[in-house]
Amino acid sequence: MKILELRASNVKNIKAVEIKTGGKAVTLTGKNGAGKSAVIDTILLALGGGKMSESIRNGETKAEAYIDLGEYQVKKVSTASGDRLEVKSGNMVAKSPQALLNNLLGQLTFDPLAYLGLDEKKQREILLKLIGVDLTDYEALRKVVFDERTVANREVKRLEGVLSELDVPHDNTPAEEMSAKKVMDELIVLQETARKHEESVFLDEQQTSNYEGHKERVEELIETLEHDLKTAQDELRGMVLPDRVLAPAVPDGAIEAKQLEATQVEGLNKIIRLANAYRGAKEDEVAAVKIADGLTDKINALDAKKEAALSTCEMPIGGLAVDEEGITMNGVRIKKLSTGEQIRVSVAIAMALNPKLKVILVREGSLLDEDGLKAIYELVEGKGYQLWIEKVDGSGECGVYIEAGEVKNG
Repeated sequence: MKILELRASNVKNIKAVEIKTGGKAVTLTGKNGAGKSAVIDTILLALGGGKMSESIRNGETKAEAYIDLGEYQVKKVSTASGDRLEVKSGNMVAKSPQALLNNLLGQLTFDPLAYLGLDEKKQREILLKLIGVDLTDYEALRKVVFDERTVANREVKRLEGVLSELDVPHDNTPAEEMSAKKVMDELIVLQETARKHEESVFLDEQQTSNYEGHKERVEELIETLEHDLKTAQDELRGMVLPDRVLAPAVPDGAIEAKQLEATQVEGLNKIIRLANAYRGAKEDEVAAVKIADGLTDKINALDAKKEAALSTCEMPIGGLAVDEEGITMNGVRIKKLSTGEQIRVSVAIAMALNPKLKVILVREGSLLDEDGLKAIYELVEGKGYQLWIEKVDGSGECGVYIEAGEVKNG
């Protein structure tokens, strides 16, 4: 269904216009303020339920609009008291004219060029609504999980920093700290053992010396007292060198080693504490990584669920996709596409939004170069739609030329 004819008077800055299209594209040309935009506004006011009574031309008391859609004829008359809408189909008059029109209309207000000027989030929102996918709950949950993972990854980074600072041997370092008292007690035992050993050696030397002196005296007596030889010999034989009972010796360097250990025990304990801190931080890091990985798995599962939901929907044009930021076409962000590709995407969306009334309204056509204009005409006509586009052109040589609210040619 297309617009076959449009008549309007006293709408905004329109005096009187009559445009017969035969269902073909309409290019509205003229200087700024000539009434081109008012023609587009008339279509929207007549079909879309807007208050045309608020757009009566200054100095006039009544505005009228008539649109022939082929199957339906729409007439809207507005005065200061309000609007009167009539929709006919042959001789039949609709009882609920606006409801009938609402059923026919898609989003007639959707302007493909204006769509390209929207931010990516808004473009994404419009497309999702068009394909009937509501990602609100999914995105809210994903944000919660994403924020949780951000916190978890921050903790992993913090623990990695702690581990890098705890640059100490930890594999073979004992977990329990050493007791300084135990080391000192062991040192005292070693020192006491060494002292007793020295005393034993001294006593042994003294006993040996006494024995030698006594032997000399006995031998002298033997020489001088031959008659006491037997007695002296018996006495000598009766004398036995006492058994040498020495205290156990302390291994060489043991005391020095224990003294060194006593002086180093606090340093060793510091290393043990650092090693224990490293082990604890490593355990915390492993746990934090596990949490972060689990949250990543949740995000991937949510993304897979989103992709599954989107895969069942029919996009207005092949290659179009939705991500977190906006819209892509064959993997390229819509803002980075060529002008022709951008127009192709936006017009495809516009046509999908208007499946019954095959009319596309475009303002600011002057923003397009020759190639852009050609692309949009070909796309719309190729799909059997009707294009109404306004373009600043004061030459009066092309399109439906509007001047001072009236059609001057076309």
